[in-house]
Amino acid sequence: MICLDTNAIVTMLNKPATRVEAQLSAALKAGHPVAISSLVLFELWHGAAKSARTERNMDRIKDFLAAPIAVLPFDADDAREAAPKQQQYRRCPSTGQRLLC
Repeated sequence: MICLDTNAIVTMLNKPATRVEAQLSAALKAGHPVAISSLVLFELWHGAAKSARTERNMDRIKDFLAAPIAVLPFDADDAREAAPKQQQYRRCPSTGQRLLC
């Protein structure tokens, strides 16, 4: 399963012709399951709500969610387990390459 983070999604929403979007499209075409956490979904909606282009950004999120992307719960146990992985993730040089880490 491919789990996307907020930065990767925002990159795709703001710059549709990026390597991140190409990788996601290829993964979906190959039938790989793709997901985001409920925390990431919150961050997307929050970012859109506080942006200067709220309606446009909310529409982009709705369009993104129309793809076969699961929204996974994120609870206290998940937070504890994710913390060390976040450190590993932060060592990746850029958002585009984080999908590969």
